Amino acid sequence: CVIIFFFFFFFFFKQKTAYEIYQCDWSSDVCSSDLIYLHKRFFPKWIWLWLPFYFTKSLVALAINRNVKGWREYALQPIKDSLSKYLVYRQPPAGKTPGVNGKTPGVKEAGSVFVWQGHWQGGAERVTLALAQYLSNQDFNVTLGVYTKDSNIKLRQIVFPKFTFIPQSFRSFAASLIFRNRYADRFNAVYAHTLGAWKTNRNKVFIHEAADLDTKLTQTDGIARKLAYSIWRGLYLKLSLTQAATIFAATPECAQYLIHKNIPPNRIMTSSSFYNETVFHYVNRPLPAKPIKLIFIGKYQDPAKNFAALQRLFYNNQDYTVTILGGSAVKRDSNFTYRGYCPPHQVQQELARADIFFMPSISEGFSIALLEALATGIPCLTNQAVHPAQLNKIRNFISYATEQEIPNKIHHIVQNHSRYNTPDPTLARFAQSIVLHKEYKIIADTLAGSIQAYKIPASVKNSPKTHAHK
Repeated sequence: CVIIFFFFFFFFFKQKTAYEIYQCDWSSDVCSSDLIYLHKRFFPKWIWLWLPFYFTKSLVALAINRNVKGWREYALQPIKDSLSKYLVYRQPPAGKTPGVNGKTPGVKEAGSVFVWQGHWQGGAERVTLALAQYLSNQDFNVTLGVYTKDSNIKLRQIVFPKFTFIPQSFRSFAASLIFRNRYADRFNAVYAHTLGAWKTNRNKVFIHEAADLDTKLTQTDGIARKLAYSIWRGLYLKLSLTQAATIFAATPECAQYLIHKNIPPNRIMTSSSFYNETVFHYVNRPLPAKPIKLIFIGKYQDPAKNFAALQRLFYNNQDYTVTILGGSAVKRDSNFTYRGYCPPHQVQQELARADIFFMPSISEGFSIALLEALATGIPCLTNQAVHPAQLNKIRNFISYATEQEIPNKIHHIVQNHSRYNTPDPTLARFAQSIVLHKEYKIIADTLAGSIQAYKIPASVKNSPKTHAHK
C-alpha cells in the first residue's frame, strides 16, 4: 500500500502540477468537482490523506504562478465547499429524500424544537427522550439530534458525527457548532442537557441541569480530570447556562449554584428528574439469603461511579454476588457478572432479582438509576456524598458516610428486610406521568410562548399558569 501510494503521489503531483504551471490552468484537479468526487467515493476513510496533498499542491502552484485570486477561487473555496458538504455536514445517500427516515430535514419539514439527545443510553438521555416525546404529543414539531439513528423512535432525527478523537464530554460542543452552521435557522427553540453553543440570534435555548457544578469539581479525583472538568464547566457556564432563556433545575442544589453564578432567578425554573412507572414498579422480594445479591447500575469505567469501592469490598467475597448493568462488557469474573447496557424492562427484571441496590458514586447530579431502583422497592445503599435531599423521606433509601460503614449497613438492611422492602407512596411524585403532566407541562408552556408560529393546543391554553420560579 505504501509503495502504491508513493507512485500515485509522485505521478499525480508531478504531472498535474507541471500542467498547471505550464498552462496556468487552475481548473484542472484544483477544481471542486475532483475534490468532491473523491469525498463522495472515499469519505471518511481517505479525506485526511487527500486534503494535505491537495492543499500542498495548490501552494506549490501559487508560489510559482503567484496567482492569489486564482488560488483562492480554485483551491481554498473548493476545500471549504467540500468540507461543508462531505465532512462537517453529513449528506443523505443518493436517492434518499432529505428529511425522511432520520436524514437531514428540508426547510419545510424542519421542526420548531430541536432536542439534543446525543446518545440513547443513560439516565439523562432517558429523561431527554421522554421530554421530547411529551412535547411531540403536545403538538410540537420535535427533531432529535443524535449520534446514531434509532429507527424505533418515531421522531425526526438528525445524525451528527461523533468525532471520537475528541474527549467524550466535549463532543456535544462539536455537534453544536455543526448545528449552528447547518441547522440552527430551522428551529425556534433548542432543548439540551449538556455543553453546547446552541444559542443563536434566532432561537431560544432551554437547559435541563441537576448538579451543583462546583461541588462536582471538588468530588472529581486527579489533577488531569479536575483540569478537564474545569474547562468543561467554564465552557458550559459561558456558552450554555448563561445563554439559556430558562434553566430547569432538577435539584435545589443546582438552583442555588445557578443563583451563585449570577443567573437571574426568573430564568431558573424548579423541575425534577423522574422514572417511568409503566416499567419500574414495586416487587415483593423474599428474605435475603447468602450469598447476598447486590446490583450496581452505571458506566463502571467512569471514575465518578467509584466502581473500585465495589471491587475492594466484594470481589471474590463468597458471601456476595454482584450484578453490574452498564458499560460495554458482558462477562463473568469470579462473583461479578457484567451484563453490559440493558434496556429499561431488563433493568426492572434484574432489580427484581437483587437484594440490595448499591451506589458508591462520589459524584452524581440526580441519579435516574437510583429513582428507578427505589421504585421497585429494593433497599438502596448510597454514598452520602451524592444523597439527593429530595429523597430523604423515602423509606428504602439508606446512605453511608465511609466505606467502613458499608458491611454494617448491609447487615442492618438484611435484618430489617420487611421494613425496607415495602412500597413508599411518597415516591409517586417522581413518577413520569406526574412530572411530565405537571412540572414538565411548564416546559411546554414556556416553549410555546417562545415560538410565534406554534399553535397552542386548547389543553395547554386553558391550563392554569403554575410556573414555579426559584
